[in-house]
Amino acid sequence: MDFQSFINDMTNTIRGFSSLSSSSVLYPNPDFMTDDYPDSGSVQMCVYYINKQCLKPFVKFAIRVDNDKIAHLPVLENLDNNFETSCDKLLSTLFTNKIQFTNDLYRGYIICGGMTFVFIDVSSHNHNLSHNYKYLIATELAGTSKSIWTPDEKIQTLFQDKDNNDDKGFSITKPVYPKHGGTYEYIEAPYIGYLCMISMKNNKETFISLTEAEQNKIYIPIEALINPKDVGHYYYFSDTIIEPLENDLYVRYAVFPMYSMNTDSTFPVKQKKPTDEHNSVVYYLNKKHDIKLCGVKSPDQFVAL
Repeated sequence: MDFQSFINDMTNTIRGFSSLSSSSVLYPNPDFMTDDYPDSGSVQMCVYYINKQCLKPFVKFAIRVDNDKIAHLPVLENLDNNFETSCDKLLSTLFTNKIQFTNDLYRGYIICGGMTFVFIDVSSHNHNLSHNYKYLIATELAGTSKSIWTPDEKIQTLFQDKDNNDDKGFSITKPVYPKHGGTYEYIEAPYIGYLCMISMKNNKETFISLTEAEQNKIYIPIEALINPKDVGHYYYFSDTIIEPLENDLYVRYAVFPMYSMNTDSTFPVKQKKPTDEHNSVVYYLNKKHDIKLCGVKSPDQFVAL
Protein backbone atom coordinates (compact mmCIF):
# COMPACT_ATOMS: atom_id res chain seq x y z
CA MET A 1 0.00 0.00 0.00
CA ASP A 2 1.47 3.38 -1.00
CA PHE A 3 1.51 6.29 1.46
CA GLN A 4 -1.49 8.16 -0.01
CA SER A 5 -3.57 4.99 0.01
CA PHE A 6 -2.59 4.51 3.62
CA ILE A 7 -3.73 8.05 4.50
CA ASN A 8 -7.09 7.44 2.79
CA ASP A 9 -7.53 4.15 4.61
CA MET A 10 -6.62 5.77 7.93
CA THR A 11 -9.17 8.56 7.35
CA ASN A 12 -11.93 6.03 6.71
CA THR A 13 -10.97 4.21 9.90
CA ILE A 14 -11.28 7.41 11.94
CA ARG A 15 -14.69 8.17 10.43
CA GLY A 16 -15.86 4.67 11.26
CA PHE A 17 -15.06 4.89 14.96
CA SER A 18 -15.14 8.55 15.94
CA SER A 19 -18.86 8.50 16.81
CA LEU A 20 -18.15 6.35 19.86
CA SER A 21 -16.22 9.10 21.64
CA SER A 22 -19.14 11.49 21.35
CA SER A 23 -21.64 8.96 22.66
CA SER A 24 -23.07 9.07 26.15
CA VAL A 25 -20.23 7.31 27.93
CA LEU A 26 -20.62 6.24 31.56
CA TYR A 27 -18.17 5.12 34.21
CA PRO A 28 -18.39 3.04 36.32
CA ASN A 29 -21.25 0.78 35.26
CA PRO A 30 -24.13 2.38 37.23
CA ASP A 31 -25.81 -1.01 37.79
CA PHE A 32 -23.14 -1.86 40.36
CA MET A 33 -22.98 1.46 42.25
CA THR A 34 -24.66 2.47 45.52
CA ASP A 35 -26.16 5.92 44.96
CA ASP A 36 -26.21 7.10 48.60
CA TYR A 37 -23.29 8.87 50.24
CA PRO A 38 -21.10 6.73 52.54
CA ASP A 39 -21.74 7.73 56.14
CA SER A 40 -18.59 6.91 58.11
CA GLY A 41 -15.09 5.48 58.18
CA SER A 42 -12.14 5.77 55.84
CA VAL A 43 -13.01 6.19 52.18
CA GLN A 44 -10.84 5.52 49.11
CA MET A 45 -11.50 8.17 46.46
CA CYS A 46 -11.52 7.26 42.76
CA VAL A 47 -11.40 10.72 41.18
CA TYR A 48 -11.28 10.41 37.43
CA TYR A 49 -11.59 12.09 34.05
CA ILE A 50 -13.10 10.49 30.93
CA ASN A 51 -10.79 11.32 28.03
CA LYS A 52 -12.52 11.45 24.62
CA GLN A 53 -9.57 12.43 22.41
CA CYS A 54 -9.07 8.92 20.98
CA LEU A 55 -11.21 6.71 18.79
CA LYS A 56 -12.56 5.27 22.02
CA PRO A 57 -13.02 7.05 25.34
CA PHE A 58 -11.07 5.90 28.38
CA VAL A 59 -10.75 6.71 32.07
CA LYS A 60 -7.73 8.24 33.76
CA PHE A 61 -7.48 8.48 37.55
CA ALA A 62 -5.97 11.13 39.82
CA ILE A 63 -3.37 9.12 41.75
CA ARG A 64 -1.00 10.25 44.49
CA VAL A 65 2.56 9.10 43.79
CA ASP A 66 5.44 9.11 46.25
CA ASN A 67 9.22 9.08 45.96
CA ASP A 68 9.26 5.27 46.19
CA LYS A 69 7.21 5.03 42.99
CA ILE A 70 4.17 3.75 44.88
CA ALA A 71 0.71 4.77 43.61
CA HIS A 72 -2.09 5.54 46.08
CA LEU A 73 -5.71 6.56 45.78
CA PRO A 74 -6.61 9.79 47.59
CA VAL A 75 -8.21 9.01 50.94
CA LEU A 76 -10.76 10.61 53.24
CA GLU A 77 -9.56 9.28 56.58
CA ASN A 78 -12.50 10.45 58.66
CA LEU A 79 -15.63 11.73 57.03
CA ASP A 80 -16.97 15.06 58.31
CA ASN A 81 -20.63 15.19 59.16
CA ASN A 82 -21.08 16.74 55.73
CA PHE A 83 -19.82 14.42 52.98
CA GLU A 84 -19.82 17.24 50.42
CA THR A 85 -17.57 19.38 52.63
CA SER A 86 -15.10 16.49 52.98
CA CYS A 87 -15.01 16.03 49.20
CA ASP A 88 -14.50 19.76 48.68
CA LYS A 89 -11.43 19.67 50.91
CA LEU A 90 -10.03 16.69 49.05
CA LEU A 91 -10.55 18.19 45.59
CA SER A 92 -8.75 21.34 46.67
CA THR A 93 -5.62 19.25 47.34
CA LEU A 94 -5.84 17.30 44.07
CA PHE A 95 -6.17 20.15 41.60
CA THR A 96 -4.55 23.52 41.09
CA ASN A 97 -7.85 24.97 39.94
CA LYS A 98 -10.99 25.17 42.06
CA ILE A 99 -13.40 22.26 41.60
CA GLN A 100 -16.37 22.40 43.92
CA PHE A 101 -17.98 19.11 44.78
CA THR A 102 -21.63 18.80 43.76
CA ASN A 103 -23.92 15.82 43.48
CA ASP A 104 -23.54 16.04 39.67
CA LEU A 105 -19.95 14.79 40.08
CA TYR A 106 -20.89 11.87 42.32
CA ARG A 107 -21.18 8.43 40.72
CA GLY A 108 -21.72 6.32 43.84
CA TYR A 109 -19.60 3.88 45.79
CA ILE A 110 -18.88 0.17 46.06
CA ILE A 111 -17.53 -2.04 48.84
CA CYS A 112 -14.56 -4.22 47.90
CA GLY A 113 -12.34 -6.14 50.31
CA GLY A 114 -14.11 -4.48 53.23
CA MET A 115 -13.16 -1.01 51.96
CA THR A 116 -15.34 1.77 50.56
CA PHE A 117 -14.42 3.15 47.14
CA VAL A 118 -16.13 6.39 46.07
CA PHE A 119 -16.25 7.52 42.42
CA ILE A 120 -16.05 11.23 41.49
CA ASP A 121 -16.21 12.31 37.82
CA VAL A 122 -14.45 15.63 37.05
CA SER A 123 -14.72 15.31 33.26
CA SER A 124 -16.79 18.50 33.01
CA HIS A 125 -14.08 20.63 34.68
CA ASN A 126 -10.57 21.85 34.00
CA HIS A 127 -8.42 19.27 35.69
CA ASN A 128 -4.85 20.42 36.31
CA LEU A 129 -3.38 18.11 38.93
CA SER A 130 -1.25 19.23 41.86
CA HIS A 131 2.45 18.37 41.64
CA ASN A 132 2.31 15.18 43.74
CA TYR A 133 -0.50 13.62 41.68
CA LYS A 134 -0.39 11.90 38.29
CA TYR A 135 -3.01 10.58 35.91
CA LEU A 136 -2.81 6.79 35.63
CA ILE A 137 -5.03 4.73 33.37
CA ALA A 138 -6.99 1.68 34.47
CA THR A 139 -4.69 -0.91 32.90
CA GLU A 140 -1.76 0.48 34.92
CA LEU A 141 -3.77 0.12 38.12
CA ALA A 142 -4.93 -3.35 37.11
CA GLY A 143 -1.35 -4.48 36.37
CA THR A 144 -2.07 -5.29 32.70
CA SER A 145 0.12 -2.39 31.52
CA LYS A 146 3.69 -1.85 32.64
CA SER A 147 3.83 1.24 34.82
CA ILE A 148 6.48 3.47 36.35
CA TRP A 149 4.48 3.31 39.58
CA THR A 150 3.47 0.26 41.62
CA PRO A 151 -0.17 0.26 42.80
CA ASP A 152 -0.52 -0.09 46.56
CA GLU A 153 -2.53 -2.91 48.15
CA LYS A 154 -5.77 -0.91 48.24
CA ILE A 155 -5.63 -0.18 44.50
CA GLN A 156 -4.80 -3.82 43.84
CA THR A 157 -7.80 -4.88 45.93
CA LEU A 158 -10.14 -2.92 43.67
CA PHE A 159 -8.52 -3.09 40.24
CA GLN A 160 -6.89 -6.51 40.28
CA ASP A 161 -9.77 -8.53 41.73
CA LYS A 162 -10.97 -10.90 39.00
CA ASP A 163 -14.58 -10.34 40.10
CA ASN A 164 -14.14 -6.67 39.16
CA ASN A 165 -12.86 -7.40 35.67
CA ASP A 166 -15.56 -9.48 34.03
CA ASP A 167 -17.06 -8.00 30.85
CA LYS A 168 -20.18 -10.10 31.40
CA GLY A 169 -20.57 -8.71 34.88
CA PHE A 170 -18.70 -5.75 36.36
CA SER A 171 -15.47 -4.37 34.86
CA ILE A 172 -13.72 -1.71 36.93
CA THR A 173 -11.22 -0.91 34.16
CA LYS A 174 -13.65 -0.04 31.37
CA PRO A 175 -16.28 2.64 30.72
CA VAL A 176 -19.60 1.65 29.18
CA TYR A 177 -22.06 3.09 26.72
CA PRO A 178 -25.82 2.46 26.89
CA LYS A 179 -27.51 0.04 24.52
CA HIS A 180 -31.16 -0.47 23.73
CA GLY A 181 -33.11 -2.29 26.42
CA GLY A 182 -31.31 -0.69 29.35
CA THR A 183 -28.11 -2.72 28.97
CA TYR A 184 -24.51 -1.53 28.65
CA GLU A 185 -21.54 -2.50 26.50
CA TYR A 186 -18.00 -2.24 27.86
CA ILE A 187 -15.40 -0.23 25.94
CA GLU A 188 -11.91 -1.70 25.85
CA ALA A 189 -9.25 0.12 27.85
CA PRO A 190 -5.97 1.38 26.32
CA TYR A 191 -2.45 0.40 27.27
CA ILE A 192 0.62 2.44 28.16
CA GLY A 193 3.17 3.05 25.40
CA TYR A 194 6.25 5.16 24.65
CA LEU A 195 6.68 6.62 21.16
CA CYS A 196 9.47 5.04 19.14
CA MET A 197 11.45 5.87 16.02
CA ILE A 198 14.15 4.10 14.02
CA SER A 199 17.84 4.88 14.48
CA MET A 200 20.99 3.37 12.99
CA LYS A 201 23.18 1.47 15.44
CA ASN A 202 26.15 -0.63 14.34
CA ASN A 203 24.90 -0.24 10.75
CA LYS A 204 21.54 -1.76 11.69
CA GLU A 205 18.11 -0.26 12.13
CA THR A 206 17.02 -0.27 15.75
CA PHE A 207 14.09 1.15 17.68
CA ILE A 208 14.68 3.95 20.18
CA SER A 209 12.29 5.68 22.58
CA LEU A 210 11.91 9.38 21.85
CA THR A 211 12.47 11.74 24.75
CA GLU A 212 10.02 14.55 25.42
CA ALA A 213 12.55 17.06 24.00
CA GLU A 214 12.94 15.03 20.80
CA GLN A 215 9.18 14.80 20.35
CA ASN A 216 8.85 18.57 20.70
CA LYS A 217 11.05 18.98 17.61
CA ILE A 218 8.89 16.93 15.23
CA TYR A 219 5.35 17.01 13.89
CA ILE A 220 4.22 13.66 15.27
CA PRO A 221 1.22 12.97 12.96
CA ILE A 222 3.55 12.96 9.92
CA GLU A 223 7.13 12.48 11.08
CA ALA A 224 6.50 9.70 13.60
CA LEU A 225 4.78 7.53 11.00
CA ILE A 226 7.40 4.97 9.93
CA ASN A 227 7.67 1.81 7.83
CA PRO A 228 10.63 -0.25 9.10
CA LYS A 229 11.45 -3.39 7.14
CA ASP A 230 8.49 -2.66 4.86
CA VAL A 231 6.04 -4.07 7.41
CA GLY A 232 3.70 -1.11 6.93
CA HIS A 233 3.21 2.52 7.93
CA TYR A 234 2.56 2.67 11.68
CA TYR A 235 3.14 4.76 14.75
CA TYR A 236 5.24 2.51 16.99
CA PHE A 237 5.08 2.36 20.78
CA SER A 238 7.00 0.22 23.24
CA ASP A 239 5.43 -0.96 26.48
CA THR A 240 8.48 0.25 28.40
CA ILE A 241 11.21 2.80 27.65
CA ILE A 242 13.94 1.41 25.38
CA GLU A 243 17.41 2.19 26.74
CA PRO A 244 16.28 5.20 28.81
CA LEU A 245 18.65 8.14 29.06
CA GLU A 246 19.33 9.32 32.58
CA ASN A 247 17.70 12.63 33.54
CA ASP A 248 15.66 12.79 30.31
CA LEU A 249 11.87 12.92 30.36
CA TYR A 250 9.64 10.59 28.39
CA VAL A 251 5.97 10.95 27.45
CA ARG A 252 3.49 8.25 28.45
CA TYR A 253 0.76 7.55 25.92
CA ALA A 254 -2.56 5.77 26.16
CA VAL A 255 -2.59 3.47 23.11
CA PHE A 256 -5.45 1.49 21.54
CA PRO A 257 -4.11 -1.50 19.53
CA MET A 258 -7.68 -2.61 18.63
CA TYR A 259 -7.68 -4.87 15.53
CA SER A 260 -4.20 -6.25 16.04
CA MET A 261 -2.14 -8.87 14.33
CA ASN A 262 -0.45 -10.39 17.37
CA THR A 263 2.61 -12.59 17.20
CA ASP A 264 4.98 -14.06 19.75
CA SER A 265 7.88 -13.50 17.37
CA THR A 266 10.46 -10.76 17.28
CA PHE A 267 10.19 -7.80 14.91
CA PRO A 268 9.76 -8.08 11.96
CA VAL A 269 8.10 -11.30 10.86
CA LYS A 270 8.45 -11.54 7.09
CA GLN A 271 6.15 -14.56 6.88
CA LYS A 272 3.32 -12.82 8.75
CA LYS A 273 2.41 -9.32 7.63
CA PRO A 274 -0.76 -7.46 8.60
CA THR A 275 -3.64 -7.39 6.14
CA ASP A 276 -6.22 -4.69 5.52
CA GLU A 277 -8.34 -6.04 8.39
CA HIS A 278 -5.64 -5.06 10.89
CA ASN A 279 -5.08 -1.49 12.07
CA SER A 280 -2.38 -2.55 14.55
CA VAL A 281 0.55 -4.94 14.83
CA VAL A 282 2.14 -6.31 17.99
CA TYR A 283 5.66 -7.74 18.08
CA TYR A 284 8.45 -8.33 20.55
CA LEU A 285 11.53 -6.16 20.18
CA ASN A 286 14.01 -8.96 20.86
CA LYS A 287 14.32 -12.66 21.58
CA LYS A 288 14.21 -12.04 25.36
CA HIS A 289 10.57 -10.92 24.92
CA ASP A 290 11.07 -8.25 27.58
CA ILE A 291 9.86 -5.33 25.46
CA LYS A 292 6.71 -5.40 23.35
CA LEU A 293 6.21 -3.15 20.32
CA CYS A 294 2.80 -2.02 19.14
CA GLY A 295 2.27 -0.28 15.80
CA VAL A 296 -0.99 1.60 15.22
CA LYS A 297 -2.21 3.19 11.98
CA SER A 298 -4.26 6.13 13.17
CA PRO A 299 -3.24 9.19 15.24
CA ASP A 300 -6.63 8.78 16.92
CA GLN A 301 -5.43 5.52 18.46
CA PHE A 302 -3.12 7.26 20.95
CA VAL A 303 -2.95 10.33 23.13
CA ALA A 304 -0.35 11.73 25.54
CA LEU A 305 -1.16 11.49 29.23
